[in-house]
Amino acid sequence: MDSVFVNIEMWLGEMGVWAYVVAPLIMAIVSILPVPAEAPAMANGLLFGPLVGTSISWVGALTGAWISYEIARSWGRPLVLHMAKPAAMTKVDRVAQGAGWWG
Repeated sequence: MDSVFVNIEMWLGEMGVWAYVVAPLIMAIVSILPVPAEAPAMANGLLFGPLVGTSISWVGALTGAWISYEIARSWGRPLVLHMAKPAAMTKVDRVAQGAGWWG
């Protein structure tokens, strides 16, 4: 983990002003993919300082979460309909409707 962390920090440090664009994009990509986000978040903190690094990490992670939500909302149900039996989907729909807004 240390070598990955050092490599990310060095790579972002060499970018100059573009690091302010690339760092949130990296956080967004890491948020979408099933990989740990600790290394880029720590690199952001060391490279940009605690306040700006945390802000960059937070904005990137929030953007990645929003993109993940939109992917699931757009493609999730059609994918599940393709994979699941219709009776199972009917049961899931009934349970979700019965739960109301929280469901």
